[in-house]
Amino acid sequence: MQWNRLFRNKAPGTDIWAALCEARADGSDPAHQSGVRYPLLVMVRSSKDELEGKVFSLLKTYGWQEPQVKRLKKVAQPFHSDDSMMQACYEGVMQRDGGIVVYSDPIEDD
Repeated sequence: MQWNRLFRNKAPGTDIWAALCEARADGSDPAHQSGVRYPLLVMVRSSKDELEGKVFSLLKTYGWQEPQVKRLKKVAQPFHSDDSMMQACYEGVMQRDGGIVVYSDPIEDD
């Protein structure tokens, strides 16, 4: 057993956060047209000081550019949602670096 895997999400001073964001697709995912802006929900485990950087890093890793955080909220523990997408996003935090939900309707550019 790897000890770092057992304790990796238990770091003191870190909470799970939800961020309502907007970002442009970079075209790496054919489901999202390149250059088009989408609303996103991002969940990450982070201290408050590193929060925005972790959100931006996760979005960049998964093909999102020019991110903007619109709202932040600490996720209540234990977490439960009847919404399967929200629950999957939370599971992404527990099993990996974080979770992202992409809302299907793109944002119109002004």
